[in-house]
Amino acid sequence: MVKHLVLFRLKEKTPQSSRQLVDAFAGLPEKIEEIQHLEVGEDFKTTPKSFDVALSVEFDDREALSAFSVHPEYVPVLDLIHEICSEYAVVDMEVESN
Repeated sequence: MVKHLVLFRLKEKTPQSSRQLVDAFAGLPEKIEEIQHLEVGEDFKTTPKSFDVALSVEFDDREALSAFSVHPEYVPVLDLIHEICSEYAVVDMEVESN
């Protein structure tokens, strides 16, 4: 299994921008078959070191992750990320299933 983890820092920290990003990701599992599991949520501590939104997506393999990254349903979400986020951190890792 492959996990795709992303932390997002918003340009403007408003409830609307956080919700917009969360909602954009939440609708993807029904549209993109490569997604096995998706979790997305907003940070509630809001410390200076905090990112604003976190995403975790699971795929069967690296090929599925690659297909996701260029999927036509994901491209508008990428555009939104570039529009409202000041930075993000990404980790893609292979994990063993139990």
